[in-house]
Amino acid sequence: MKLILAQLETPNFSFMTVGNTEERAHSLMQSAWTIHALRTGATWTFREIEDSIVYVEIENDAMFIDNEPIHNVGYATSIA
Repeated sequence: MKLILAQLETPNFSFMTVGNTEERAHSLMQSAWTIHALRTGATWTFREIEDSIVYVEIENDAMFIDNEPIHNVGYATSIA
């Protein structure tokens, strides 16, 4: 099953949402931002930051290093 991971980095916070479409992940990010703004008093509007959202298509059991997916390497079973 493929999903969409949305990521947003601000100077002080990191946000991540997962949806079954980019539109759903975007909508969830908007909700997360609204909750954050209410809790913290953040003054940026969602429209001011939404162009900074990065979308990545992921699958179950996905692995990432520095926000980049690792593909076709199998699973490490021990540390050499």
